[in-house]
Amino acid sequence: MQNQSRSTALLVVAGVALAALAAIIAYKIGAGDPPRVTSFDECVAAGFPVMESYPAQCSDGTQTFVQNVVQTESVSESGNVRVTEPASGGTVGLPLVIRGQARAFENNVNWRLRDQDGTTLAEGFATADAPDVVQFGAFSVTSSYSQPRGTRGTVEVFTTSAENGSEQDRVSIPVSFDADAASSVRVFFSSTTSDPNTERCEITYPATRRIGTTSAPARAAIEELLKGPSDSERAAGMLTSLPGGVRLLGITISGGVARVNFSDELRAAAGGSCRVAAVRSQIESTLKQFSTVSSVVILVNGQGDVLEP
Repeated sequence: MQNQSRSTALLVVAGVALAALAAIIAYKIGAGDPPRVTSFDECVAAGFPVMESYPAQCSDGTQTFVQNVVQTESVSESGNVRVTEPASGGTVGLPLVIRGQARAFENNVNWRLRDQDGTTLAEGFATADAPDVVQFGAFSVTSSYSQPRGTRGTVEVFTTSAENGSEQDRVSIPVSFDADAASSVRVFFSSTTSDPNTERCEITYPATRRIGTTSAPARAAIEELLKGPSDSERAAGMLTSLPGGVRLLGITISGGVARVNFSDELRAAAGGSCRVAAVRSQIESTLKQFSTVSSVVILVNGQGDVLEP
């Protein structure tokens, strides 16, 4: 009987010891030592904080892991400007398209296109769609550009300093030009160089624009006209009498007659005989460069006889 009691006691002690050992092992595995981290992804999965940087960084308290970013975009050294289009080494056609994200003062992003000789073919600025200056916002640019010298060039995207206006956050992207993607049209403007006293309102002067290859060159020419003179054209004395914000609603060409329909904003040009004559000349001359057009009917929201002095 005593031997049986001793056996029972030993079994109880052994059971308690095994339970304690199991608990220790479970603690060690589940709640003891922190998980071993060897990469950025493991650091994030373990719940360690991720720093707001580019590329992102995660620290487990003993070491910092940097996110491995597949470089599908061109990024400034500061990380404040990221360009996703064009790709580095890619080909640009007409129009030039630039897309990306930026974190910039007053959300202004500047851009420039140079050919292989360093000549500036086009330049301007875009506005990043960011809710706050400390946040990134998307931006996009669509622009024509002058004939390049050579087959290679550089797209530059940058911001300017709020202190002194100097360029910063620059991204330089090497590109090639697609020689087969271009054609040209003429658009017509008044000229303070050729007519300094604006005495011949009905005469306008051509400027050549390069456009992408298209099956609708007349439409493309009017769309270029509505953009107004470029910086270089303004510097040469060219100006437009077309009101700002005018949109092309449609254009048809049949039997030598071009019927071109504009938005209501064109009505603002109906004041004064000189301006009306200049607007008519700009539109008609731009369309009559095409052999299929001998006369032009100008409409505003489908209505004629709108451009009257």
